[in-house]
Amino acid sequence: ICKSVGLSKSTVHRTMATMEKRGYLSQSLENGKYRLGVKTLSAGKAFLAGLDFRALALPYMRTIRDTINESVNLYVTNGSKRVVIERLESDEPLRRVLKIGDELPLDRGAAGKVFLAFSPNLQEFAQIDPAIMAEIRRQHYAVSHGERESDAASVAVPLFDHQAKIIAVLAVSGPTIRFKEPQLSSYISILRESSEAISNALGCSPARLNALRVAG
Repeated sequence: ICKSVGLSKSTVHRTMATMEKRGYLSQSLENGKYRLGVKTLSAGKAFLAGLDFRALALPYMRTIRDTINESVNLYVTNGSKRVVIERLESDEPLRRVLKIGDELPLDRGAAGKVFLAFSPNLQEFAQIDPAIMAEIRRQHYAVSHGERESDAASVAVPLFDHQAKIIAVLAVSGPTIRFKEPQLSSYISILRESSEAISNALGCSPARLNALRVAG
């Protein structure tokens, strides 16, 4: 430890003794080795609670928008609705018009279905085919064409926190004509990569994400 931190033995000893006294370290009675104390658990919880997923998501949203030039939305739920809490516009002249604060239904559109698939408590607000919900849970994305607006399409992915619970949905949307192959596959790919990266940053490990897919 002294070599790693570049401090003298006496300084390291005093520091570790203080950390042990305050509960951040615990020393084994059998071999004298140190491990993290129970106080680190509360510190870790405080850190996780303070994470701003909107701020974490924003750079990824910019990359998505700049890469595919489609509008990117971030949603959370409010009762029986999903709400836009962040949006980056495409510069295409033909695009969907949404504003931060807009409320949309859960039973129409890819983002709403992602919420329903990963949030059993929301299913009282909308009835969706269980087979569709299971497929969304397995593949970790949903696609919609013309469900809320006849000429609009979207792709959506879930964002998970450190407890592997869905906290938001990231989606791209635009005219149906631009959401066809091969573009559609590239949209799905970049969204899934962003979903995994943001969820990892929020404390949901790759192993837990894989477990969620298997459980789907």
